[in-house]
Amino acid sequence: MVRGVFLLSAVLAWAALGAGTALAQGDVAAGKKVFKRCLVCHTDVEGKHKQGPTLHKVLGRPAGQAKGFKYSPAYVRAGKQGLVWNEKTLFEYLRHPKKFLRKFLKDPKVKSRMTMKYFKEKDRRNVIEYMKSLGN
Repeated sequence: MVRGVFLLSAVLAWAALGAGTALAQGDVAAGKKVFKRCLVCHTDVEGKHKQGPTLHKVLGRPAGQAKGFKYSPAYVRAGKQGLVWNEKTLFEYLRHPKKFLRKFLKDPKVKSRMTMKYFKEKDRRNVIEYMKSLGN
């Protein structure tokens, strides 16, 4: 009986650790360093665009909706179909933008000029944490 209780406790502790890791937040300072890769095409300044739109206050913004930026039809369409940038959508998008957009729009021919990919979960969490610090 004691062995069974110990085993159950160990399993519950392991599950709790796993859940904590899955929901772990990123680090703003580390995210700012990772974000430097984004600055090739984007800015973190409100209203200032480059080849890509500003990422200032991107969380909560529908796709294709930054004021003053001319988006490709795919991003405008995604926004009209309900794509809103939040932690979950950005986390998935940053891994492979073109695949994400194709899946969201259910269109295998959609193109995205966003070529940067963040395969490491830690990098994606950190850059999202930095984006959160920019406001929403």
